[in-house]
Amino acid sequence: MLKKIGPSRWIPIVMISWAIVMMCMAAVSNATGLLTSRFFLGLTEAGLFPGVIFYLSLWYTRQEQAFRIALFFGAATIAGAFGGGIPTLVLAFVSYFYLPDFPETASFLTEDERRLLMARLKHDAGAASETEFSWKQFKDGFIDWKIYLHMVVYICGSTPLYSLSLFLPSIVSGMGFTSLTAQLMSAPPYAVACAFTILVSSMLIGRRSVGSILPLWMFIGMIGYLLLIVLRHHGSTALYISAIITNTGVFANIPSMLSWFTNNIGGHTKRAVASALIISFR
Repeated sequence: MLKKIGPSRWIPIVMISWAIVMMCMAAVSNATGLLTSRFFLGLTEAGLFPGVIFYLSLWYTRQEQAFRIALFFGAATIAGAFGGGIPTLVLAFVSYFYLPDFPETASFLTEDERRLLMARLKHDAGAASETEFSWKQFKDGFIDWKIYLHMVVYICGSTPLYSLSLFLPSIVSGMGFTSLTAQLMSAPPYAVACAFTILVSSMLIGRRSVGSILPLWMFIGMIGYLLLIVLRHHGSTALYISAIITNTGVFANIPSMLSWFTNNIGGHTKRAVASALIISFR
């Protein structure tokens, strides 16, 4: 849909739908209403993340994508402070008017800039530089076994991340902090992880082998989880530092992983299908 109707329409539609569901959640008063609203929240937000990842791949070469994805993913660390219904709704309307669709139609580029950008992207894509919607690529996105292998790799990387994200306040609370303090103490691990992710992703600019760095982030996350187990009886400070190490590893893993996926899937249509399949499998 993003390719068909354009990012400036698809992304705001998803954001507006998401914002409406978030505002409706304020009226929920029972478990049934909460489950229903969470269902529609998942339904509306499902098109944003893969859509943005695909959108970035339309504008930047493969060697430039990891850093841009890290900037987008890092914004999730401050979303809790600024996210919600009304800010999302306002930004959706702004995006509708100011978000450029594709490099070949961007009005803020001069003709020389557009030709240069398109030449860079075409040279980077090589034989897979087709930009029009293709039913063949659409079908290939569902039958390529490598995409399903990517899905397995992604869920193995995202499960440790979202497990920690959902339960970090509870983990910190279990260290002996009060509920309010636990919420506040949950912020520094994300700040450290965000800074580390952006820093290391900037170092990946120009690298042709993004996938080779993934085992390092996985190893850091694994060490962090092991420390959480081994040091569970050694005081709150040791556990808190372990949580920071864990969050840093599992957080840095995702942008590199997503960049690795998009770098190795040729053709706009196939890449769009693959992005949706891979990111939805978590």
